[in-house]
Amino acid sequence: MTVDSTGLTIKTLAELRADMRADARAAFGAGVQLGADSIFGQLIDLVADIAAQNYDVLQGVYDAFDADAALGVNLDSLASLTGVTREAARASTALITATGTPATLIPLGTLVRVPGGATFATSAPVNIGGGGLVDVQAVATVTGALEAPAGSITEIVTPVVGLSSVTNAADAVTGRDVETDQELRARRAESLQAQGEATDPAIRAALLALEVVDQAVVISNRTLAVDAFGIPPKSFRAVVWPDAGTLPADVSIFETLYRTQPSGIESDGARSATVTDSQGFDQTIKYSVATELRALIDVTLLTGAGFPVDGVDQVKAAIVAATAGLDIGADLYRITSICAAAEVAGVLGATVLQSIFPAAPAAADLTAGIDEIITVDLVDITVT
Repeated sequence: MTVDSTGLTIKTLAELRADMRADARAAFGAGVQLGADSIFGQLIDLVADIAAQNYDVLQGVYDAFDADAALGVNLDSLASLTGVTREAARASTALITATGTPATLIPLGTLVRVPGGATFATSAPVNIGGGGLVDVQAVATVTGALEAPAGSITEIVTPVVGLSSVTNAADAVTGRDVETDQELRARRAESLQAQGEATDPAIRAALLALEVVDQAVVISNRTLAVDAFGIPPKSFRAVVWPDAGTLPADVSIFETLYRTQPSGIESDGARSATVTDSQGFDQTIKYSVATELRALIDVTLLTGAGFPVDGVDQVKAAIVAATAGLDIGADLYRITSICAAAEVAGVLGATVLQSIFPAAPAAADLTAGIDEIITVDLVDITVT
């Protein structure tokens, strides 16, 4: 084991065994028996294994101070030094419309579900109204990115006398799994950019720290003429996703842009609001929402033994997971869907066609402009 300018170097179990066998031969002669059945050989294997475990502990302690190598709670501790905490898993939520006999009580925790899919539990006791309808919030019984498109929650799992049907008029708000180490590292790196002031990366990092913003890009025009994106001279445009809605829902975006924008530089965008500064002057702040490009994906599978009964659904879910979180301006390559499909058992090959709605899918990769974002939804994936 050495620690030098290149870092910590430890020996593997195989290297430790080889060194110990060489030392034994040097001490007791070349004829000493070191096989797996010999006493010396068994002692060396035992000591080498203990030494390797100790080396692994040392490597873990050493890596705990390196954000690129730290794992789990060690990475949590490093991220917390910059005010970044791992995002916890959360469950999907949906607004359920229940139909039945007026005055019927729907108890807290009544279970409904997407047939063959996610199960949701009502989050409050409610009574069906005089019109035979009532809306109630429901939460998925497990955390994770479980989807429930509009009209898909139709099965009543917990029988309730007087409750005849359920549905969801809008898509469920999708939950998420606990943030991975890779995601946390990336978000920590972005947060460090926020320590700068009035720079494009700092403005973007500040926007990404908002709960209402998943993706953001900041484009500056430092020239004296309108640029190719239509941004006026000596100004910048912030483009965010998703659409947080209009005031007051997006007030945090306007306030963040006012706080981080360069002094004397105008913001540009399709939406605007007035922010009053500490001196009582009104400042007009602008930003834009990325234009959504809805991807249509058509997959033809070649399958073999081991392809599961719900394999088609697994392929769709794998593609959604692989394409989730595309950045604004990021392209969508067909190989992404092909690789995702190949992860499902029994898939021997896949042909992928794709397009931007409403065009018919074709053999082409999809490109997005600097202020556009490509999105992929389960209902837009066809698998045969």
